[in-house]
Order: sequence, then C-alpha cells, then structure tokens
Amino acid sequence: MGGYRVLQLATSLNRGTGVAGFMMNYWRAIDPDQVHFDFAVHLVKPENYIEEVEKEGSRVYTLPEITMGNLRGTSEAIRALAEKVADSYDAVHCHMPNMAFLHFPLWKRFGTERRIVHSHTTESSPYALRRLRNSIVEPLGLRYATDRLASSESAGLSAYGNASFQVVPNAVDMSTFKPSTASRKTMRQKYNLGGKNVIGYVGRLAKGKNVKFLIDVLACLDSRSSNYALLLVGSGEEEATLRSYAEERSVGDKVLFVGYRPDTEMFYNAMDVFLFPSRAEGLGLVAVEAQACGVPCILSRGIPAEADVSGTSLFMSVQEGAERWAEAVRSVLLSETKINRNLVTASPFNVGVSAPRLASFYLRGHL
Repeated sequence: MGGYRVLQLATSLNRGTGVAGFMMNYWRAIDPDQVHFDFAVHLVKPENYIEEVEKEGSRVYTLPEITMGNLRGTSEAIRALAEKVADSYDAVHCHMPNMAFLHFPLWKRFGTERRIVHSHTTESSPYALRRLRNSIVEPLGLRYATDRLASSESAGLSAYGNASFQVVPNAVDMSTFKPSTASRKTMRQKYNLGGKNVIGYVGRLAKGKNVKFLIDVLACLDSRSSNYALLLVGSGEEEATLRSYAEERSVGDKVLFVGYRPDTEMFYNAMDVFLFPSRAEGLGLVAVEAQACGVPCILSRGIPAEADVSGTSLFMSVQEGAERWAEAVRSVLLSETKINRNLVTASPFNVGVSAPRLASFYLRGHL
C-alpha cells in the first residue's frame, strides 16, 4: 500500500466500542492508496474487527493489556514495536489520551514526526480515582503531541483547555443507517414486540452509561401502562446487575437484553424512542445513528449538543428523575416526531462527508 501511512493506537479493535467504531468507519471510507491505516491495540476480545482489516491489507500489532501493575512490560513492548516500525509511518494517531505518555516519547525517539492525540469523551473516567490518575498522566502525553483532535467541541475543551484543537466527529455510513419498514417489521415480530411502545438503548452496559436509569424510566411507564418494552442492545460488565435490578423493579419480563449485535441498524428501526442517559460522552454517535434511522431521541445533558443532528432531540438532566423522563417519552410518542433525513445526511456525522476532511488533515495538516 502506498500513500500517507498512519498507525492508529487504541485500546482495542473490539466490536461494540466507540473508538473502534470510529476507526473502522473512517478506515472503510478513506482510499488506502491515499491514506493507509494500520493498528496497534492493547486488548483483544473474541468479537473484533481484526480479520476484516487484515483481509484488506492493514496490519494489526498486538501489545500487552495496559494495567497499573504492568506499565514496565507494556512500555518495553511499545519500545520494541516503535524501534521496529516507526520509520514505516508518517504519523501515529493515539485514541487514548491517558496512555499517550507511554506511547509518544517512544515513537518520537524512533523518528515518527507526527503524533496525533484524540479526545473522544468529556469525562476521562466515571471513577474518581481513575480521573485523578488521568489528570496526572494526560498532560505528560500532551507534551509530546504535535496535533490535537477531538470528537466534539466539548470533548476538546475538556481535554485541552485553551490549547488549539480540531474537531473530527465520529461518523457513520448513512447507507447502512436509514429508516426501514422491513427491518422494523422483522425485528418487532422476532422479539414479540407487537404493538408495544419500544424505548431503546444501544451501547456498552457500563457504569458511566447509566443504563440502570432506563430501567427506572421503564418502571415509571409501566406503572401507567403495560404497553412498554425496553430494548437494550450491547454487552458489558453491568449486565448481571441490570438484569437483577429489572427483576427488583418488577419489569424483568419487559427488558430485552439482546447482547452485542453488529446489525444495530435493524434494532434502531424497531424502536419508537431512543434514550441515552449517559453521564458524559465525547459525542454520542449512537444518537446520530438513531436519528439516521428516523428514531426521535431523548438525551442526557452529558451528551454534546452536536449530537442533535436533526434538530428534534430533547435534552434532559438525569437529575430531573425517571418520572420526568417517562413523561417526556409519552410526549414524544404523542407528537409523532418526524426526522428530516436530509439534515442528517448533510451533517459532518455522515462519513461520506467527513472522510475526505480527515484525509486532508493527515495529508495537509488541517481539515
């Protein structure tokens, strides 16, 4: 492969993770003869994109999983890789601001001139001790960065303060994410949703995503009508806790846990309202995907305003409580909100729009 060569540095290429999705969407959309991506990742799980990218000629380097007890071993592995391949790349693009302090000094030492750091979130961790750790190590890595990117204005301001940065949003393939009557009929029949009002969520079942709140919302809805169901698409460490909580709130039979699915567009089409109560997001690409499929959204105030690509989304604080969110669901259903797809496809969250801009950034240093 010719062209400008970029090594993407990330925690993983595992399916169902936002950063992996970001990299894959742009990898698929950018001409590899113009800009070629390879990847270096620290964590490999069974559901990943590695076979796909290797089949198309990209390389994937596997590094040790990053743990506080293995920083020395991880650093030695990064050093060995950088010494071996640094002169093969025009840039390294690090999607882990809290790990750039391990990567960037070594890539600089072995000759990679451009070192791009990318912030994908407004909160470095939902855990206080990890936020404290990140507040110490992230500035160390930024010292070695030559370029700063962010998935949204708020993600950039959170990570870089007053320093300059450029926004490269997470973007999706709009030919995949689109309204489909056939998909809606298929999925609602498959999961026995019939004429139910389906509220839904797509993403990791993790603490920072605040998915437990959605079970409270469902319980509030169920207290007035039995005609509601909650569709949860994704997997994560909170799943067992969430299943137990749904039983505790007496709505266990109305919560559908379907796990990680690669065909999320099918599930969006089965939904009537998409809810996203996350505490903090760099963008919240799933909200864009939902709108691209014609689904109205209720989003927490932890989601950047840019995620409302259709101009129809309702932003609410989770502090308003589950009952207020349930009232909002009823209101959205009654209003029968229609989404202007032209607004969505013309936005920078369409990878067909943004991929040429990212390629320009790599080749010319600006969007």
